[in-house]
Amino acid sequence: MELRQLSTFKHLAKTLSFSRTAEQLSYAQSTVSAQIRSLEEELEVNLFERLGKRVALTHEGRTFLAYVDQLLSLESEAKSAFQQNGPLRGKLRLYAPSTLCVYRLPHILQQFRAKHPRVQLSVQTIHAGSELDALRQGQFDFAFLLAALVTLPDMNVDALVKEPLGMFARPDHPLAGAANLTLANLQTEQLILSEPGCTYRVQIEKNASQQGIHFTDSVAFENTEAMKQCAIAGLGIAYMPQIVAQTALDQGALCRLEVAGAPTEMITQLVYHKDKWLSPTMSAFLDVVRETAVV
Repeated sequence: MELRQLSTFKHLAKTLSFSRTAEQLSYAQSTVSAQIRSLEEELEVNLFERLGKRVALTHEGRTFLAYVDQLLSLESEAKSAFQQNGPLRGKLRLYAPSTLCVYRLPHILQQFRAKHPRVQLSVQTIHAGSELDALRQGQFDFAFLLAALVTLPDMNVDALVKEPLGMFARPDHPLAGAANLTLANLQTEQLILSEPGCTYRVQIEKNASQQGIHFTDSVAFENTEAMKQCAIAGLGIAYMPQIVAQTALDQGALCRLEVAGAPTEMITQLVYHKDKWLSPTMSAFLDVVRETAVV
């Protein structure tokens, strides 16, 4: 089993195309096929299903991919260990939800890139709830979370920024300016919520359920910018981080509704595995994050 075979396997697992993988790696397609066949023979399993022109990972292939991610990460760490006397190199793999990708990460990445221009940065978003498993499997070096403060025995957690949450609507909404609002007042209102599984949606639905309240008219979005624009268009009340709504608040396009019982704060956090060796590149990234964003 060679590192070049593992790299080829990872590329193929991403592209699910022998021809595209060969093009990306500047190989002949027969070379890609030979490397994958050699891995399968050594492991005595089928890593891919070949269905005509279609390619799909098998269950064994998905299991193997988690190990490959860790092995290739160790390779990168080993190289970084001998680059301390020159400019930092290597690759950092980050996870962040879309809200933080838009409103928090650009400044952090700008500061890091200014100091360490030769480090490759990869930022991904995946379905809510699976980012910590991906971190444990070595698919990411760091994960940014927007949630209540996380405490995990196998993770280091840096609390960075307190993020106010709120209900936002057009200033001409019937509930705008109303006093003593509660979650019960929202039962029949058109609500604009984040996708199921999103941390702050889970929390507000939990609070409402404990009071016997169920929101009967809501629409869900994966993208908070879309939520904001729908609220500005008068399509309902959006429950989202204030950082998303701030510009619209300043311009008078939205107003904040004070609703008792709605969670009012989450925290942007940086999470990384306690057992993961901190390469010079990772340590430098941590330094930049801690200088750029703190509670």
